[in-house]
Amino acid sequence: MQRPEDEQQAEAEGLSQADQPGGDAVIPWQQRGKSGLITAFVRTAVLVMSRNGRLADHLDMPLDYSKAKRFRWMAVALPIILPGVAMLGVLGPVALGIAGPEMEALSELPAWLLAVLPPAVMLLTAIQWGLWTGMVGWFFASRKLDPQRRHRAAALAYYLSAPLAMLAVPMTLQLYELTSTIAGHQDRYSPTLSIALTVIWLCVMVYWLQMILFAARDVVGRRVRGLVATGLGLPLLWVVTSAMVWLAPWGLFMWVIMHYSLSS
Repeated sequence: MQRPEDEQQAEAEGLSQADQPGGDAVIPWQQRGKSGLITAFVRTAVLVMSRNGRLADHLDMPLDYSKAKRFRWMAVALPIILPGVAMLGVLGPVALGIAGPEMEALSELPAWLLAVLPPAVMLLTAIQWGLWTGMVGWFFASRKLDPQRRHRAAALAYYLSAPLAMLAVPMTLQLYELTSTIAGHQDRYSPTLSIALTVIWLCVMVYWLQMILFAARDVVGRRVRGLVATGLGLPLLWVVTSAMVWLAPWGLFMWVIMHYSLSS
């Protein structure tokens, strides 16, 4: 048994029970300084996705909220950076005038637009994922929990972002397919690949929502009515925020394209 002063010190330092002598190994991200960034992230992601039902155990263990937020951004960084880099790899040569003839349709666009588009897409994607993952915490702010446990529940909500890292490859391939389609460069397998990637994306999102619902039941103790409200309200909020984030810039982008096409 740990002395009360040891528990208070661990809480002040933001350590989980895994960091304390004799504690069981939990939340490897809490001690990533020992195992390394990548190893701690992978182990934490596997832990969260494979033992989702045990998350409620951590309500009685010290959790560092700021570390949980860093894990959330690490999880969403992969489906932000990889597609952006792939898009830059496709549009960069076009902007520099060194692309092949298969990208001739894109070469008619202004170079500044081709240069601005990849970082703009990455920025909007970061805003979207930030809003989506941040909203999850709203459904864990239960009045049934005391302030300390409510704070830990919010930290656990950020760890639920782990499945989003799996979207990096599908989103990269989807963006490449979209760019190729706009350029008029398609093969006979493109429609099938696009459908398969969309199905994978939807499966990951459904899996993420399922994890959130199970965690809301186990961590916060939500009843059937609360779970139904979460299961319907959260996707609705995702759709609304996505529309807000993407429609205005996309409308501006389409206006620029139309204006340039009419003037040329």
